[in-house]
Amino acid sequence: MNRMLSILSYVGMALVFGALAVRLLKPEWNQYAVYASWAGLALVLIYTLGQWREIVAYFRRRNTRYGAIALVSVLTVLGILVAVNYLSVRQNKRWDLTSNQQYSLSDQTIKLLQGLTSPVKFLVFEKPENVGTFKPRLDEYQYQSKQVNVEYIDPDKKPIPAKEYGVESYGTVVIEYMGRNERVTSATEQDLTGALVKVLNPKERRVYFLSGHGEKDPTDTERAGYSAIIDALRRDNYQWEKLILAQTNMIPDNATVIIVAQRVGTVMDADRILVLDNGRLVGSGTHHELMDCSEVYREIVESQLALEERA
Repeated sequence: MNRMLSILSYVGMALVFGALAVRLLKPEWNQYAVYASWAGLALVLIYTLGQWREIVAYFRRRNTRYGAIALVSVLTVLGILVAVNYLSVRQNKRWDLTSNQQYSLSDQTIKLLQGLTSPVKFLVFEKPENVGTFKPRLDEYQYQSKQVNVEYIDPDKKPIPAKEYGVESYGTVVIEYMGRNERVTSATEQDLTGALVKVLNPKERRVYFLSGHGEKDPTDTERAGYSAIIDALRRDNYQWEKLILAQTNMIPDNATVIIVAQRVGTVMDADRILVLDNGRLVGSGTHHELMDCSEVYREIVESQLALEERA
């Protein structure tokens, strides 16, 4: 009986140290490391409970020092096991120590992840040696929500799942939610979160930019243009079109938002003007207030209006 318990203890310790090695060397096998660490904990506990009489006897003998060493050894192993599983359920504090905080998530992404109420699966189809491109970012996604599950799949060893999900290249991430899925071939937060938004909200949302009355062209890539807004809308699963009311005489039924992006000359007398730069709000006020305090607004005015029109 004692020999059997000893074997169980060795197996348990082997499982936990194996789990630690997997977490460090084979992150794509992390789910198996979790199972192994729990199994190791169970085996060590069985050994400890089966040997409790011997442990007590150690302390009654003269050679208490060796008994203490044995007990400390058992507690050390238990401590390692608890630590491994504590990390596995993501209850640890995380820090992004990169110089530019490249793995820290935006407030928008964090809010989206923390609002998840059903499981979302991220399937990363990549060679094992390249999963490091995705792991730091997706670890942050998992940390923010217990609903997020990440699985790393080698398409060379498992071609069937790759074929089922229509994966055609390495570095493809499939985001699956309630039977729907979206594919993305990038590890950036913008693309991952954009794909997540699409799979969570499959219903098309359409934005119309009013045109034909001197409004800004939404495809303009200049600094004063709106191309950055178009990119942001696409990431949030919005489709867009230009709308010329002189031709249609009606607002489309599928319109979610109508944007009237007028030139400066048509809004100079407005009570409040909002100024956007690369999709960010950088100024708010009347024409004269913005001419005094907003460099971006002054540049827009100078690019659109002649000197005599700016007063």
